Amino acid sequence: MNKLGFMQDLIRGIKKITDADKEKPVVNQTTVINNNSAVSGSVAPLLKRAFMFLEDQCHQLKVRQRASQSFSPSLFSKRLAAGGIPKA
Repeated sequence: MNKLGFMQDLIRGIKKITDADKEKPVVNQTTVINNNSAVSGSVAPLLKRAFMFLEDQCHQLKVRQRASQSFSPSLFSKRLAAGGIPKA
């Protein structure tokens, strides 16, 4: 069993060496973007919605951060100890 593994590894190594001399095919890839197609016309509104969504999420995150700072338990207890919470 041990000789079989050795022989397989040896053959695999020899194949790697002999295949290294062969030329590998070169693949050239070209991407064509046509701005006048119907597809690009439907992409612009999707991108606009995606950016609007991201802006909204960013705004909501900022509001949540401000709210968590304003209503943190330590600040709330300090305001109560100072004489209550001022009414708006």
